Amino acid sequence: MATISSFSKTTIFFILFLPLLWLHYFRTKKINSTLLKLSFHEPDPHRFLPKISVGVPNVQAPQSRPSSSLSFSYDIDDPIGPQNWHDVDISENEWLRFKGKRQIDLHRTNINQCNVNRITSPINLMYPDEECGATHEIKTKLHPNIQCSIRDFSFSITSSGLRAEVPSNNDDTCIRPVIDLPNGFPFPWVLAWIEIKARSEHLIEGRRYDGEMLMVHLGKNQHKNQVTIVSVMLDSTTSYYESNDRIEAYLNRWEGVYYTIAQRCEKSVDKINSNVEYPKERDPIRPFPYDIWPTDQFYRYRGSITTPPCTAMVNWRVLDEPIKISRHQFKRIASLINNAMDPKTCQYISAASSKGEVNRPLQQFDYNHQDLNHCTKDYF
Repeated sequence: MATISSFSKTTIFFILFLPLLWLHYFRTKKINSTLLKLSFHEPDPHRFLPKISVGVPNVQAPQSRPSSSLSFSYDIDDPIGPQNWHDVDISENEWLRFKGKRQIDLHRTNINQCNVNRITSPINLMYPDEECGATHEIKTKLHPNIQCSIRDFSFSITSSGLRAEVPSNNDDTCIRPVIDLPNGFPFPWVLAWIEIKARSEHLIEGRRYDGEMLMVHLGKNQHKNQVTIVSVMLDSTTSYYESNDRIEAYLNRWEGVYYTIAQRCEKSVDKINSNVEYPKERDPIRPFPYDIWPTDQFYRYRGSITTPPCTAMVNWRVLDEPIKISRHQFKRIASLINNAMDPKTCQYISAASSKGEVNRPLQQFDYNHQDLNHCTKDYF
């Protein structure tokens, strides 16, 4: 009987087992590919905001801050973070300045409501449950040449955002902007301040935008216990340098404020716009704050303020189209927020989360106590 040579044995081995080896290889590759897709098929929607400035003083945000410098923060790992806001000290919250006034009385701002799960904000604006029923859009009134405008605002960088405050009282040269709301609000609402958050607090149909501009209005007379906030999203998905002129006018002033504080505090800063030039007005009339609105369509619901004490006193009107800004503008906004400094103590005071965000976590919409409407031109 003939014996099988060593060469023949090797040949038979490859003929029988090589297909099995190839099968094992492709199955392993397929499994690894599947795991790769499961792990990386979608980018993280919570993109990190930049810690290093672009176009503003190049100051790195600190890794830590004095424990007594803030009453609350947006960092979930912080003892004074959102999950513990119901325990933070609200004895000096900024809303108390409007408590007990004759025309404006936000009387519940001395009670911490951050653990109340109804009539709260922010929320995901989707699936409106009722028709709008509005008889008109949000009306504004322009007083040419004597309207309070960006040139009259006081600009500051707070621990929770960029702030532009309107003069507190009318005078002979500046009339505070007002809005007229539909649906049973007969008295005008007076603009108190404008604030920019990054990223957005609200979501529109599941999407969180790069930022949100809040226009805070105070009520009077029968609405003196309430606040109306008209907000609009900021979207920086356009080109890197295609700037929004009106946002740029605000941003230049905030950068000027930061540069002044940094110089005073002798921080190591890059020289930026050594002579800060504000954009020239397009016409002799003072720029109207509401001209920045991209639409008159809005979502409407009853909610709360989004910082402690989280008081449920806000008529929210969130415009359903965003303002387009450049990516460069967004990075400058984020940098200013993350590098906020106290002009008195020169300490860093940003309350931003570890991701560089100053937005309250999304709250659960309560269908038993809240109504959500989407008011479009079909109703006006």
